[in-house]
Amino acid sequence: MAGEAQGTSWSAGRSIYKQAVFCLHPARLFHPDAHQLMDDWRVSQALGIPVAATLDQVPSMYADAALVIQHELGHIRKAQGERHG
Repeated sequence: MAGEAQGTSWSAGRSIYKQAVFCLHPARLFHPDAHQLMDDWRVSQALGIPVAATLDQVPSMYADAALVIQHELGHIRKAQGERHG
């Protein structure tokens, strides 16, 4: 994996990071509730429906997942902007 970075703009570390997911067992990548959390987040965002009546009532696992999703989407949008100018 590291050797594939040679001749590209990617570092060996980035190459390994991008390809490591293809070598791992899916059960170790996702929490069992991950898909449900992502679906809940997607519906909440699309329809503008809050997941709880108050911030105190939002499950911490959901809040953590939503922050990670937002963070990762920011990186994706940034990378797409760099690719497409």
